Amino acid sequence: MKQKKKALWKIARYTALFLLFFAVLSVSVYAAMIKKGMAELKKPVSYPEREDSFDTKEILWNGDVYEYREDLITILCLGIDGREKAQENTAIGFGPRADSIYLFVADLEQDKVTILNISRDSMAEVRLRDSLGQEKGFFKMQLGTQYAVGDGLEGSCRLMEEAVSKLLGEIPIHGCCALYWKGLGEAHQVLGPVTVVVSEELQKLDSETFPESGEIELTSEQALVYVQGRDIQVSGSNEERNDRQREYMQALYDVAKEKLKRNPLLGLSLWRAVEEYFVTDLTPSEIQALASLIYRMDIEDLEIRSFPGSYVFGDFQDELWLDEEEKQKLLTEVFYKKRY
Repeated sequence: MKQKKKALWKIARYTALFLLFFAVLSVSVYAAMIKKGMAELKKPVSYPEREDSFDTKEILWNGDVYEYREDLITILCLGIDGREKAQENTAIGFGPRADSIYLFVADLEQDKVTILNISRDSMAEVRLRDSLGQEKGFFKMQLGTQYAVGDGLEGSCRLMEEAVSKLLGEIPIHGCCALYWKGLGEAHQVLGPVTVVVSEELQKLDSETFPESGEIELTSEQALVYVQGRDIQVSGSNEERNDRQREYMQALYDVAKEKLKRNPLLGLSLWRAVEEYFVTDLTPSEIQALASLIYRMDIEDLEIRSFPGSYVFGDFQDELWLDEEEKQKLLTEVFYKKRY
Protein backbone atom coordinates (compact mmCIF):
# COMPACT_ATOMS: atom_id res chain seq x y z
CA MET A 1 0.00 0.00 0.00
CA LYS A 2 2.83 2.39 0.88
CA GLN A 3 4.56 1.60 -2.40
CA LYS A 4 1.33 2.37 -4.26
CA LYS A 5 0.90 5.71 -2.44
CA LYS A 6 4.50 6.64 -3.22
CA ALA A 7 3.94 5.82 -6.88
CA LEU A 8 0.75 7.89 -7.00
CA TRP A 9 2.48 10.78 -5.23
CA LYS A 10 5.37 10.61 -7.72
CA ILE A 11 2.96 10.67 -10.66
CA ALA A 12 1.07 13.63 -9.17
CA ARG A 13 4.30 15.53 -8.53
CA TYR A 14 5.57 15.05 -12.07
CA THR A 15 2.17 15.93 -13.47
CA ALA A 16 2.15 19.17 -11.45
CA LEU A 17 5.68 19.98 -12.60
CA PHE A 18 4.69 19.31 -16.21
CA LEU A 19 1.63 21.56 -15.92
CA LEU A 20 3.72 24.29 -14.28
CA PHE A 21 6.31 24.02 -17.04
CA PHE A 22 3.58 24.17 -19.69
CA ALA A 23 2.04 27.25 -18.04
CA VAL A 24 5.39 29.04 -17.86
CA LEU A 25 6.09 28.10 -21.47
CA SER A 26 2.67 29.39 -22.59
CA VAL A 27 3.21 32.70 -20.80
CA SER A 28 6.68 32.99 -22.32
CA VAL A 29 5.35 32.27 -25.82
CA TYR A 30 2.53 34.79 -25.34
CA ALA A 31 4.96 37.44 -24.09
CA ALA A 32 7.35 36.71 -26.96
CA MET A 33 4.49 37.03 -29.46
CA ILE A 34 3.51 40.43 -28.06
CA LYS A 35 7.13 41.60 -28.07
CA LYS A 36 7.53 40.42 -31.67
CA GLY A 37 4.29 42.14 -32.68
CA MET A 38 5.31 45.47 -31.14
CA ALA A 39 8.69 45.28 -32.88
CA GLU A 40 6.93 44.66 -36.21
CA LEU A 41 4.56 47.57 -35.66
CA LYS A 42 7.41 49.97 -34.91
CA LYS A 43 9.32 49.21 -38.10
CA PRO A 44 9.85 52.16 -40.48
CA VAL A 45 6.82 52.65 -42.72
CA SER A 46 7.12 52.53 -46.49
CA TYR A 47 4.74 51.83 -49.37
CA PRO A 48 5.21 49.29 -52.19
CA GLU A 49 5.07 51.83 -55.00
CA ARG A 50 7.27 54.42 -53.29
CA GLU A 51 10.94 54.19 -52.48
CA ASP A 52 10.80 56.88 -49.79
CA SER A 53 9.63 56.38 -46.22
CA PHE A 54 8.40 58.75 -43.55
CA ASP A 55 11.07 61.34 -42.79
CA THR A 56 9.10 64.41 -41.63
CA LYS A 57 10.54 64.27 -38.13
CA GLU A 58 10.18 68.00 -37.56
CA ILE A 59 7.67 70.66 -38.62
CA LEU A 60 7.40 74.39 -38.11
CA TRP A 61 4.09 75.56 -36.67
CA ASN A 62 3.27 79.11 -35.53
CA GLY A 63 6.95 79.96 -35.31
CA ASP A 64 7.88 76.94 -33.16
CA VAL A 65 9.65 73.72 -34.08
CA TYR A 66 7.77 70.49 -33.29
CA GLU A 67 9.14 66.95 -33.23
CA TYR A 68 7.19 63.87 -34.24
CA ARG A 69 6.16 61.70 -31.28
CA GLU A 70 8.08 58.44 -31.67
CA ASP A 71 5.90 56.39 -29.30
CA LEU A 72 2.85 56.34 -31.55
CA ILE A 73 1.16 53.38 -33.23
CA THR A 74 -1.31 54.30 -35.98
CA ILE A 75 -3.88 51.85 -37.37
CA LEU A 76 -6.27 52.71 -40.18
CA CYS A 77 -9.77 51.25 -39.71
CA LEU A 78 -12.21 51.22 -42.62
CA GLY A 79 -15.89 50.48 -43.10
CA ILE A 80 -16.38 49.14 -46.62
CA ASP A 81 -19.67 49.51 -48.50
CA GLY A 82 -19.37 46.08 -50.18
CA ARG A 83 -22.58 44.09 -49.65
CA GLU A 84 -21.01 40.63 -49.85
CA LYS A 85 -18.17 38.91 -48.04
CA ALA A 86 -14.66 40.26 -48.50
CA GLN A 87 -13.40 39.03 -51.85
CA GLU A 88 -10.98 39.97 -54.59
CA ASN A 89 -12.04 42.90 -56.73
CA THR A 90 -11.68 42.03 -60.41
CA ALA A 91 -13.18 45.30 -61.71
CA ILE A 92 -10.49 47.84 -60.88
CA GLY A 93 -12.02 51.17 -59.97
CA PHE A 94 -15.56 49.79 -59.72
CA GLY A 95 -15.28 47.75 -56.54
CA PRO A 96 -16.51 48.64 -53.05
CA ARG A 97 -15.37 51.92 -51.49
CA ALA A 98 -14.34 52.97 -48.02
CA ASP A 99 -17.46 54.55 -46.52
CA SER A 100 -15.98 55.11 -43.05
CA ILE A 101 -12.36 56.05 -42.44
CA TYR A 102 -10.91 56.21 -38.94
CA LEU A 103 -7.28 56.48 -37.88
CA PHE A 104 -6.61 55.03 -34.40
CA VAL A 105 -3.58 56.69 -32.80
CA ALA A 106 -2.20 54.87 -29.74
CA ASP A 107 0.13 57.04 -27.65
CA LEU A 108 2.38 54.61 -25.77
CA GLU A 109 3.95 57.38 -23.68
CA GLN A 110 0.67 58.81 -22.38
CA ASP A 111 -1.32 55.54 -22.48
CA LYS A 112 -4.20 56.98 -24.47
CA VAL A 113 -5.90 56.52 -27.83
CA THR A 114 -7.14 59.28 -30.13
CA ILE A 115 -9.41 58.44 -33.06
CA LEU A 116 -9.32 60.69 -36.10
CA ASN A 117 -12.45 60.58 -38.25
CA ILE A 118 -11.60 61.37 -41.88
CA SER A 119 -14.58 61.94 -44.14
CA ARG A 120 -14.78 59.67 -47.19
CA ASP A 121 -15.62 62.84 -49.17
CA SER A 122 -12.26 64.44 -48.34
CA MET A 123 -10.50 65.47 -51.54
CA ALA A 124 -7.15 63.68 -51.65
CA GLU A 125 -4.41 62.47 -53.96
CA VAL A 126 -5.84 59.13 -55.16
CA ARG A 127 -3.68 56.69 -57.11
CA LEU A 128 -5.56 55.51 -60.20
CA ARG A 129 -5.07 52.47 -62.44
CA ASP A 130 -6.76 51.44 -65.66
CA SER A 131 -8.80 48.24 -66.10
CA LEU A 132 -5.59 46.31 -66.80
CA GLY A 133 -3.96 47.52 -63.60
CA GLN A 134 -1.58 49.97 -65.29
CA GLU A 135 -0.66 53.10 -63.33
CA LYS A 136 -2.35 56.35 -64.43
CA GLY A 137 -0.89 58.62 -61.74
CA PHE A 138 -2.46 60.61 -58.90
CA PHE A 139 -5.72 62.54 -59.24
CA LYS A 140 -7.74 64.69 -56.84
CA MET A 141 -10.73 62.57 -55.87
CA GLN A 142 -12.82 61.51 -52.89
CA LEU A 143 -10.57 59.64 -50.47
CA GLY A 144 -13.01 56.72 -50.19
CA THR A 145 -12.59 55.84 -53.86
CA GLN A 146 -8.99 54.74 -53.31
CA TYR A 147 -10.14 51.39 -51.88
CA ALA A 148 -11.96 50.56 -55.14
CA VAL A 149 -8.73 50.96 -57.15
CA GLY A 150 -7.12 48.02 -55.35
CA ASP A 151 -7.85 44.31 -55.11
CA GLY A 152 -10.55 44.70 -52.45
CA LEU A 153 -8.26 42.97 -49.96
CA GLU A 154 -4.82 43.73 -48.50
CA GLY A 155 -3.78 45.61 -51.64
CA SER A 156 -6.66 48.06 -51.19
CA CYS A 157 -5.69 48.47 -47.54
CA ARG A 158 -2.14 49.45 -48.49
CA LEU A 159 -3.41 51.94 -51.09
CA MET A 160 -5.65 53.53 -48.45
CA GLU A 161 -2.73 53.73 -46.02
CA GLU A 162 -0.70 55.56 -48.65
CA ALA A 163 -3.54 57.97 -49.53
CA VAL A 164 -4.34 58.81 -45.90
CA SER A 165 -0.66 59.26 -45.11
CA LYS A 166 -0.27 61.72 -48.00
CA LEU A 167 -3.41 63.61 -46.96
CA LEU A 168 -2.17 63.96 -43.37
CA GLY A 169 1.32 65.23 -44.11
CA GLU A 170 3.12 61.91 -44.69
CA ILE A 171 2.59 60.57 -41.16
CA PRO A 172 3.40 56.84 -40.86
CA ILE A 173 0.55 54.33 -40.75
CA HIS A 174 1.46 50.96 -39.30
CA GLY A 175 -1.44 48.81 -40.45
CA CYS A 176 -4.99 48.64 -41.71
CA CYS A 177 -8.22 46.78 -40.85
CA ALA A 178 -11.31 46.82 -43.08
CA LEU A 179 -14.78 45.51 -42.28
CA TYR A 180 -17.31 44.95 -45.08
CA TRP A 181 -20.83 46.28 -44.49
CA LYS A 182 -22.61 43.05 -43.55
CA GLY A 183 -19.83 42.22 -41.12
CA LEU A 184 -21.08 45.02 -38.90
CA GLY A 185 -24.42 43.26 -38.56
CA GLU A 186 -22.61 40.07 -37.50
CA ALA A 187 -20.50 42.01 -35.01
CA HIS A 188 -23.61 43.71 -33.62
CA GLN A 189 -25.19 40.33 -32.87
CA VAL A 190 -22.17 39.37 -30.78
CA LEU A 191 -21.46 42.72 -29.09
CA GLY A 192 -24.89 44.39 -29.01
CA PRO A 193 -27.56 45.40 -28.48
CA VAL A 194 -26.85 49.13 -28.16
CA THR A 195 -29.09 52.10 -27.58
CA VAL A 196 -28.86 55.25 -29.74
CA VAL A 197 -31.00 58.22 -30.69
CA VAL A 198 -32.67 58.09 -34.10
CA SER A 199 -33.05 61.57 -35.56
CA GLU A 200 -36.22 62.77 -37.26
CA GLU A 201 -34.26 63.10 -40.50
CA LEU A 202 -33.21 59.44 -40.46
CA GLN A 203 -36.72 58.31 -39.46
CA LYS A 204 -38.23 60.18 -42.41
CA LEU A 205 -35.54 58.83 -44.72
CA ASP A 206 -36.33 55.20 -43.81
CA SER A 207 -39.61 54.95 -41.92
CA GLU A 208 -39.83 51.23 -42.64
CA THR A 209 -36.64 50.51 -40.67
CA PHE A 210 -37.30 53.21 -38.06
CA PRO A 211 -41.07 53.62 -37.43
CA GLU A 212 -40.32 56.27 -34.79
CA SER A 213 -37.57 58.71 -33.97
CA GLY A 214 -35.97 59.04 -30.55
CA GLU A 215 -34.10 56.60 -28.33
CA ILE A 216 -34.08 53.03 -29.61
CA GLU A 217 -32.31 49.74 -28.96
CA LEU A 218 -30.96 48.75 -32.37
CA THR A 219 -31.36 45.35 -33.96
CA SER A 220 -28.53 44.19 -36.20
CA GLU A 221 -30.57 45.13 -39.30
CA GLN A 222 -31.28 48.60 -37.93
CA ALA A 223 -27.61 49.05 -37.02
CA LEU A 224 -26.62 48.59 -40.68
CA VAL A 225 -28.99 51.34 -41.80
CA TYR A 226 -28.11 53.58 -38.86
CA VAL A 227 -24.41 53.74 -39.76
CA GLN A 228 -24.84 53.99 -43.53
CA GLY A 229 -28.21 55.56 -44.35
CA ARG A 230 -28.17 59.09 -45.80
CA ASP A 231 -30.03 61.22 -48.31
CA ILE A 232 -27.73 61.28 -51.33
CA GLN A 233 -29.78 64.16 -52.80
CA VAL A 234 -28.61 66.46 -49.98
CA SER A 235 -25.10 67.91 -50.25
CA GLY A 236 -23.00 67.24 -47.15
CA SER A 237 -25.30 64.49 -45.85
CA ASN A 238 -22.24 62.37 -45.12
CA GLU A 239 -21.46 64.64 -42.15
CA GLU A 240 -24.74 63.78 -40.42
CA ARG A 241 -23.98 60.13 -41.10
CA ASN A 242 -20.50 60.57 -39.59
CA ASP A 243 -22.13 61.89 -36.41
CA ARG A 244 -24.30 58.77 -36.23
CA GLN A 245 -21.30 56.52 -36.79
CA ARG A 246 -19.45 58.17 -33.90
CA GLU A 247 -22.46 57.77 -31.61
CA TYR A 248 -22.84 54.12 -32.60
CA MET A 249 -19.13 53.42 -32.15
CA GLN A 250 -19.11 54.86 -28.62
CA ALA A 251 -22.31 53.01 -27.63
CA LEU A 252 -21.05 49.71 -29.04
CA TYR A 253 -17.69 50.16 -27.32
CA ASP A 254 -19.35 50.78 -23.94
CA VAL A 255 -21.48 47.64 -24.23
CA ALA A 256 -18.65 45.47 -25.54
CA LYS A 257 -16.30 46.59 -22.75
CA GLU A 258 -18.76 45.43 -20.09
CA LYS A 259 -19.45 42.15 -21.90
CA LEU A 260 -15.73 41.45 -22.20
CA LYS A 261 -15.33 41.75 -18.44
CA ARG A 262 -17.90 38.98 -17.98
CA ASN A 263 -16.77 36.85 -20.92
CA PRO A 264 -13.03 36.83 -21.77
CA LEU A 265 -13.77 34.65 -24.84
CA LEU A 266 -15.92 37.36 -26.41
CA GLY A 267 -13.09 38.30 -28.76
CA LEU A 268 -13.00 34.77 -30.17
CA SER A 269 -16.76 34.80 -30.77
CA LEU A 270 -16.44 38.17 -32.51
CA TRP A 271 -13.66 36.93 -34.77
CA ARG A 272 -15.65 33.88 -35.83
CA ALA A 273 -18.62 36.11 -36.65
CA VAL A 274 -16.78 38.64 -38.83
CA GLU A 275 -13.77 36.79 -40.28
CA GLU A 276 -15.36 36.37 -43.74
CA TYR A 277 -16.06 40.11 -43.90
CA PHE A 278 -12.73 41.25 -42.45
CA VAL A 279 -9.51 42.27 -44.22
CA THR A 280 -6.20 43.27 -42.65
CA ASP A 281 -2.53 43.58 -43.52
CA LEU A 282 -1.57 43.10 -39.87
CA THR A 283 0.19 39.91 -38.80
CA PRO A 284 -1.21 37.71 -35.96
CA SER A 285 1.64 38.93 -33.72
CA GLU A 286 0.77 42.56 -34.45
CA ILE A 287 -2.93 41.96 -33.73
CA GLN A 288 -2.05 40.27 -30.44
CA ALA A 289 0.22 43.18 -29.51
CA LEU A 290 -2.51 45.71 -30.26
CA ALA A 291 -5.10 43.75 -28.25
CA SER A 292 -2.72 43.63 -25.30
CA LEU A 293 -2.02 47.34 -25.64
CA ILE A 294 -5.70 48.32 -25.67
CA TYR A 295 -6.41 46.04 -22.71
CA ARG A 296 -3.57 47.63 -20.73
CA MET A 297 -4.73 51.16 -21.48
CA ASP A 298 -8.26 50.43 -20.17
CA ILE A 299 -9.85 53.23 -22.22
CA GLU A 300 -13.00 54.67 -20.65
CA ASP A 301 -14.32 56.90 -23.44
CA LEU A 302 -13.38 57.13 -27.10
CA GLU A 303 -11.83 60.47 -28.05
CA ILE A 304 -13.00 60.99 -31.66
CA ARG A 305 -11.89 64.09 -33.52
CA SER A 306 -12.65 65.27 -37.05
CA PHE A 307 -11.05 67.45 -39.70
CA PRO A 308 -13.17 70.50 -40.56
CA GLY A 309 -13.61 71.66 -44.13
CA SER A 310 -15.97 73.07 -46.73
CA TYR A 311 -18.32 71.14 -49.01
CA VAL A 312 -18.54 71.82 -52.71
CA PHE A 313 -20.84 69.89 -55.02
CA GLY A 314 -18.60 68.74 -57.87
CA ASP A 315 -19.50 67.34 -61.27
CA PHE A 316 -20.61 63.97 -59.90
CA GLN A 317 -20.17 63.98 -56.12
CA ASP A 318 -19.74 65.94 -52.92
CA GLU A 319 -16.24 67.26 -52.42
CA LEU A 320 -15.00 68.08 -48.92
CA TRP A 321 -11.98 70.37 -49.06
CA LEU A 322 -10.25 70.24 -45.69
CA ASP A 323 -9.27 73.47 -43.97
CA GLU A 324 -5.47 73.25 -44.25
CA GLU A 325 -4.75 75.43 -41.22
CA GLU A 326 -7.16 73.54 -38.98
CA LYS A 327 -5.84 70.25 -40.34
CA GLN A 328 -2.27 71.16 -39.46
CA LYS A 329 -3.34 72.36 -36.02
CA LEU A 330 -5.01 69.01 -35.27
CA LEU A 331 -2.07 67.03 -36.66
CA THR A 332 0.36 69.04 -34.54
CA GLU A 333 -1.66 68.40 -31.37
CA VAL A 334 -1.92 64.65 -31.96
CA PHE A 335 1.37 63.69 -33.63
CA TYR A 336 3.93 66.26 -32.53
CA LYS A 337 5.44 67.83 -29.42
CA LYS A 338 7.24 71.16 -29.12
CA ARG A 339 11.00 70.88 -29.19
CA TYR A 340 12.58 72.59 -26.18
